[in-house]
Amino acid sequence: MVEVPPDAQVKFVMRDRALLKTPEGVNPSSIRIQMNATQYVAGDAAIKTTELADPPDAVEVVFQPPGGFPRPPPSPC
Repeated sequence: MVEVPPDAQVKFVMRDRALLKTPEGVNPSSIRIQMNATQYVAGDAAIKTTELADPPDAVEVVFQPPGGFPRPPPSPC
C-alpha cells in the first residue's frame, strides 16, 4: 500500500516465467487491476501496456484511474 497524489500514474513491469524457467511472457490483454471496488481491465483508458524487448517476457503497465486516485484522509495531527 502506498499513498500517491490524485493525479499520479503508477508504472510497473510484469513478468511471467514458467516453472521450468522457460519465458512465457505476459499477455497484455489479460491485465486486470482492482482499486477499491472497481476493476479495470486491459483496453480501458486507465491501463496502458507496452510489451518490452528486454526482458522479452515482460510488459510495462501504466495505470491512472479516471478522475485520479482518491485523496488521502486529513491527518489527525
